[in-house]
Amino acid sequence: MSAFNFDLSFVNVSSKGDIYNCKSIKYDIKPDVYIYPSNIKTPDRCDVTKAEMMVEFKWNRGDDPFSTSSSASSFIMSSQQARDTMGKITAYSSAQLGAQWHTHTYQILIIKNYAYLIRWDHEGFIVTEPIFYRESPALIDFFQCYNVAPHAMRSHDKTVSCITSRYLHLITTVRQKLGLPSNA
Repeated sequence: MSAFNFDLSFVNVSSKGDIYNCKSIKYDIKPDVYIYPSNIKTPDRCDVTKAEMMVEFKWNRGDDPFSTSSSASSFIMSSQQARDTMGKITAYSSAQLGAQWHTHTYQILIIKNYAYLIRWDHEGFIVTEPIFYRESPALIDFFQCYNVAPHAMRSHDKTVSCITSRYLHLITTVRQKLGLPSNA
């Protein structure tokens, strides 16, 4: 991806799960690739607190959790393989959204010769039709737009900020007046 001059670092973390931030999660949080902003010291393993988005690769079409059939009763496939994939990508997204102050996150699920772009938020997800990336520049177009997008469009919640010393003093005063311990 460096040929496209993106301001992002693509890191293979498939064998290096997040051992620091996801200890209480039953799934191993280790997608195939995590994408980090290039302006940070890029972790050599999965770190859900720093990642921008993730990419998961599947080589078997049976792992595809989404149906493109217009006659299907649901767009979520019901096979065990498909449900396993859905469970994994849901866990990965939940871990990332739970570890960061983001309004949403993006994921890319690549299955053989096509990909899905998935936008997750705290209510659910939106998924594209299959993108046949050898024929369509849609994924590259997405990364080009994402690369230059302001932080709010990249999902960073601009209503969250670092605590100021004035506000910290106010919190301390209120805790003292209420008789609360300092760590409450």
